[in-house]
Parts: sequence; structure tokens; C-alpha cells
Amino acid sequence: MRDEATRISLKCPRRSGKSTVTAALAAYESAVRGVPSVIAAPSFRQSRWLADKIEQMLRGELVQRSANRMTLTNGTEIHVLTSNRDSGRGAGGSVYLDECAWLDPATITALIPATASDSRFRLVMLSTPGLPRGAFYESQQDDSGFSVHNVTVEDVGHYTDLEQLKRDLGP
Repeated sequence: MRDEATRISLKCPRRSGKSTVTAALAAYESAVRGVPSVIAAPSFRQSRWLADKIEQMLRGELVQRSANRMTLTNGTEIHVLTSNRDSGRGAGGSVYLDECAWLDPATITALIPATASDSRFRLVMLSTPGLPRGAFYESQQDDSGFSVHNVTVEDVGHYTDLEQLKRDLGP
């Protein structure tokens, strides 16, 4: 969360806090810095979970909440979307793509321009590893222009028997 880059790619294992980080970044950027945010997740369930988590983090800062939009006391808005390329058109602000490797490519393409109108706006891609293709995969490459962060299963404290986990999952 301390990375100030405008393009960030974060690859993490399952159950490592990616969605919580996504929610925290959007809440901070919107409440403290006054930067509008757009968050996209592959499913409605994930989007609702993110909205609920953001609401918990913004106690006292939230004026209004609808199905896919929150308005803060400072007037900043947070839009929480599912993988639907039309739902993000026209939105502006920092874009957080939760489970980016699994988002519809058209959604990613539709949302990236939202970050272009203001130097404070960021594009943050967070995901578990996916197939070796697509926007998230490209963002993880050395020449991508993204600040790349990788969290391994060893970095996550709640996996107690890594050797058994590796045997269970196979090669």
C-alpha cells in the first residue's frame, strides 16, 4: 500500500488479502486524497463483498450507498462494478481490478481510459496467477511499465503445512 506508482501489478496466492487490500486502497484514496475510485471484480458476489468491506472501512465518511456507488462526505465517489464492459464507461478515477486475471478483457479495456485524465489516478491490477496471456500477465512482465509485486504462499502466514499443500495441489 505504500507504493506511490500510478501503475501497480500485485500477484498473490488465494486467501492472502487481495480483496481487502483493494478495498483499503480505494477507501484511502477516496477518503483521504479525494480521488474517485472504480473497482471491478469478476462476479457480483465479489463486487458486493468489496462494497461491504469499503463501507466498514469508511465508517462516518459515507453519505450514500447504492448497489454500485458510494458517495463520501468529501463528495468523492467510489463505483463498484462487475465484469461488464459497459458498466464502467464514462467513469473517471483510480481503477482497481480485483482478480484481474479472471476479468473479461473488454472490461479492462473499457476501464483503463478512466485513469488518463488526472495524474493522481492509478491503475492497480491484483490477482491470483492466471494463464500466461492477457492484461494481468502482461502487467507482470519486466518491461510493462508497472510496479510489480509478488506475494508467495510462503509470505502468507496462515498456510501451516506448505509441503502437504504442495503435495495436494501437485505440479
